[in-house]
Amino acid sequence: MRLLDDPSAASRASILRRLELTTANISVLHGLLANDLSASIRSEAARSLAHAPATDRRTALNAALADPSPAVRAAAVEAMAEPGTAELEHLVAACNDLDLKVRRAGYRQAAAAPATVTWRVIRDSSRRLEWREALAEHAGEQLAGLAEEGMASDLPEDRILATELAGAAGTPEGLALGVSAVTDVDAAVRGAALTQLRSVEEAAEAVLHAMDDPVSSVRLEAARTLGSLDHDHAVIGLVKGLDDRDMAVRRGCIEALVSCASAELARRLAEAMTGSNSDAVAEVLLRMGRPGSGRSAPGPRPQKLPLPWLARRCSTRHESSQRRKQPRPWPS
Repeated sequence: MRLLDDPSAASRASILRRLELTTANISVLHGLLANDLSASIRSEAARSLAHAPATDRRTALNAALADPSPAVRAAAVEAMAEPGTAELEHLVAACNDLDLKVRRAGYRQAAAAPATVTWRVIRDSSRRLEWREALAEHAGEQLAGLAEEGMASDLPEDRILATELAGAAGTPEGLALGVSAVTDVDAAVRGAALTQLRSVEEAAEAVLHAMDDPVSSVRLEAARTLGSLDHDHAVIGLVKGLDDRDMAVRRGCIEALVSCASAELARRLAEAMTGSNSDAVAEVLLRMGRPGSGRSAPGPRPQKLPLPWLARRCSTRHESSQRRKQPRPWPS
């Protein structure tokens, strides 16, 4: 093909774009992709071979993704038409490429693939944060579908990733998947699901039940999530957690209650005080009375709460009860 001997890369690229994909021309394109000194010509050869028969397409993709030029690798990935299971390894390679442009081309192609393929690419990706950005523009139904794929995996790390996708979906289906993961057999998955349910009021009941989890790290995550909810279940669970056998969980409940400071909460805490949780309740009440405690909200400044007085009163009542429990000395 003498026209391709033109020294101008622009002229040769123009010829390649109009080249008919005959058997002889496909062979020429493979040769250009493998040997031409110009990255723009190798890129055009990769784009043309994307429309060749399946065997030639795969051979060209293998060669293009091994090319030293990021422009050639990105061109080959962008030219993939309706990638599926057969292109899975190429998509994974593109999404793990050292060059950002190549990775972004891989993310776009993988996101447009069937859910089974997309999930497997995400699972094998080494750059999860970039994946979240790439998927942010896709519909919640698609994210929920990917999460459902992941929840069916036997690997806990897959199910943890699935909880992140379910949380990002923002759909009833995604919420249902996240709530179901709170009862997963693996503690790490349960904790990850609770993290994704923060500020999701509809999940309050499931989070409350997690305060009875046998694993303390899961109960701690449940306490933190309850602290983000404006729901009666939140107060019930956090007050209950003040009696938890694990110190970290008790501290988590204290911090969460302080962040929810209100006069109503102060009254409920005073009513809930018992011998076993009195120190924790007193600490919460004292800290709730300090400036900067509680959730900030627009509007007029709230009236200052008499919380320090209430805490001192509760603490004094506790100390009096403790003194009454001390045995009296025998008379000498």
